[in-house]
Amino acid sequence: MVKSFKLKNTTDYSLLKSNRFNRSVNQKHVDRLIESIKTNGLQVPVIVNKKNEIVDGQHRFIALKKLKYKVPYLVSPNWSDNEDTVQANNIVKDWTALEFAENRAKIGHPDIKQAYEIAVRWNKKTDNKLSIVNGMEILMNGSSSTSIKKHLFNQTYVVNELKGANIFYCLMTLSKYPDSVESPFSARMARAVKRIAYYYGVLDTRVIQEMAKRTQIVLFNNEKEQFEVLKKKYKRFSK
Repeated sequence: MVKSFKLKNTTDYSLLKSNRFNRSVNQKHVDRLIESIKTNGLQVPVIVNKKNEIVDGQHRFIALKKLKYKVPYLVSPNWSDNEDTVQANNIVKDWTALEFAENRAKIGHPDIKQAYEIAVRWNKKTDNKLSIVNGMEILMNGSSSTSIKKHLFNQTYVVNELKGANIFYCLMTLSKYPDSVESPFSARMARAVKRIAYYYGVLDTRVIQEMAKRTQIVLFNNEKEQFEVLKKKYKRFSK
């Protein structure tokens, strides 16, 4: 038997609680909703679980609260766990890799939590030039980074901290030569350096330094071409 939903309304905003498994609040999304609600009204109610925790519609709730409007909300008797929240939010809007990373780190997946914390430190150390997701791609075990979102969603992400650190320090070395190296912290460059790190084993930062000092390292549009050029340069300077 399917349990029925109960539709309620409230202006007591403290009645509805945040759910720690939801994605981080996007202020731009809240601002768009405020304008939309003012123009067209609210089209979809907020959904809460039996504990009055918001499991779908946190941005709608914040927008209504800022407008000082009444909050229509549905109490779902069927909500059970974090995966329900993730699946429901994906129906409304696909989660990004970063949102999955934040969510999985929050619920305590050990590898994702470790990689996320390291990637956040790297992001700060590079003045936001190396994105958190790119940092987590570097830290993900294996030469390919293309399926990171899938691994984060399925919780099959495996961290390789030693290999990731080797790649990161190589990128940091490249960044010291801005006249010779184009966009060292871009996703394409980071992925190419990661691939040669797995191809050659461990990269020698002294070789990377010589590459940057003595040749121009251009950012290519094609990721495969980027990898081939870097691989050849590394081979030449490591002799």
